[in-house]
Amino acid sequence: MNTDPQKRLLVLGATGAVGTLLRRVWSIDPPEHTQVIWQARTAQPGMIPFRPGAATDVFGKVDTVLSLWGGPTDLPANRTLAIEAQRIGAETGADRVLHASSIAAYLPQTNALREEDPLGNSNAYGMAKTEMEQAVQVAPGPRRCCLRLGSVAGAESLARALVEDNLIRLDQFASGHGPLRSYIAPADLAKVILGLVHLPLNDLPQALNVGAPHPVRMEALLATANRAFHWSPAPDTARETAILDTSLLQSLVPLAPNSADPAAIVADLHRLGVM
Repeated sequence: MNTDPQKRLLVLGATGAVGTLLRRVWSIDPPEHTQVIWQARTAQPGMIPFRPGAATDVFGKVDTVLSLWGGPTDLPANRTLAIEAQRIGAETGADRVLHASSIAAYLPQTNALREEDPLGNSNAYGMAKTEMEQAVQVAPGPRRCCLRLGSVAGAESLARALVEDNLIRLDQFASGHGPLRSYIAPADLAKVILGLVHLPLNDLPQALNVGAPHPVRMEALLATANRAFHWSPAPDTARETAILDTSLLQSLVPLAPNSADPAAIVADLHRLGVM
C-alpha cells in the first residue's frame, strides 16, 4: 500500500509545448498522491492566472514548483523567470523547484553527456540555459534541480513534421543515418516529474539528465509512425549525436527498458492525440 502523503505541484508555464503534453497525460491518468495546479498568464479553464511579479497567495501552499517557463524565443527571460520561480517557491512554502533546462546547455561532444560535464554551448539558446542554471544555483529560495531535457516527443523539432502532410527531409550523415537523440515520451516525463516530487529532498540532485535509457534515431521514429521522408545531406554544422547519460535518473526514477523503443514513443503520442 502506498502511503505517500498528498503533495501539491505547481506547474508554471502550463500552456507551453511541454506543459500541454503533461496536461494531456494527467487528464487521462490523474497522478496519485499529487494535486497539480496549473498556471497561465491569462485566465483559462482549469488554470490560475498569474503574471511574473504578482502576489503568490493565489496558489496557496505548494510542495513543489515545476518551472517550464523560458524557451528559445525570449532568451533573457530564461534567467529572469527561473529566479522568479525561486521566489514563488519560497513564498508558497515549497521545498523544491524543478527548472526545465536542456541538453543544449552542454558543450557538444559525441559521448553521452553526464551531469558533471561542462556547460557553455556556443549557440544562443544553450548559453541562455547555462546562464539560467548558474543564476538559480545562487538565487535564494528552495532547493533547486535543473532538468536537462533531451528531446521530449511531441514537443521537439520532429513533432510538427509528424502531424503535417508536408514532405519531411531528414539530415543524413556520413554514417548513413540521421540524428541520434535522447528522447522521452510524454507519459515517461510525467512519471519522472512525479517521482521527483515525492523523492526525499536530500536525494534531489542539483542537475539531472532526463531522457529514456537509450538514444533513438530519428529515422526509426519516422518509420514507426509510417511517415515517408527524404534524405538530405547533413550540413557541416549539424550534429549527428546529442545524447544524455541517464544513469542518475535511472537510479532515482527508473524508466522501463522499452521506454526508448520508437514503437512505445509513437504509441504514447497516438494515445494523447498528438498524431
